[in-house]
Order: sequence, then structure tokens, then C-alpha cells
Amino acid sequence: MTDQTILALAGLILAFFVQTAAFAFILGRLFQRVSSLEKHDDVAAGVSRAVIRLEVEMTHVTQKLEALFGEVGGLRADLRALEIRHEADLLRMAGLVSRERVSREVAK
Repeated sequence: MTDQTILALAGLILAFFVQTAAFAFILGRLFQRVSSLEKHDDVAAGVSRAVIRLEVEMTHVTQKLEALFGEVGGLRADLRALEIRHEADLLRMAGLVSRERVSREVAK
């Protein structure tokens, strides 16, 4: 073999090793990016699950609050009726109002 052939063969081998090293470096960076994306995806999935749980809990809380508001409205009506009856009883006891008028007020 001549010096030129040995030099050409050494150049080819050197080029092969440089390309292999560059390819390995590119694959390493690609793997690093994929790993980073998987970590972000895991975090996003956890946040997504937490948001879904929060939405479900808020739905239940909203339903319970609506039920409580309905009960409070009923209690207000009951208290108003008791208040009217109590006022009517006081007025009747004092003799200021006739029984018929008290009955009409209570019926309202």
C-alpha cells in the first residue's frame, strides 16, 4: 500500500469515528429532550387530574349550596308566617284587632 492509500484509509476511518460520535451526541440530546417532555407530561397529567377532581368537588359543593339556599328560603317563609301569627296573637290579646281580621292576616 502506498502512503496515499494509507492516508485515504485513515481519513475514512477518522471520518467514520467523527460521524459516529456526532450521531451518538445527537441521539443523546434527542433522548434528553424526550425524557424532558415525558417529565412535563407527567406533571401536566397530575395537574389535569387535580383540576378534574376540583371540578367534581365544586359541582358537589354547588349542588349542596343550592339545596341549602332552598332550605333557607323555606325557613324564611316559615319564620315570616310565625312572625305574622305572633303579631296577630299579640294584637288579639291586646284587644286591638278583631278575630276575623287576625284570621285574614294569618291566611296571607
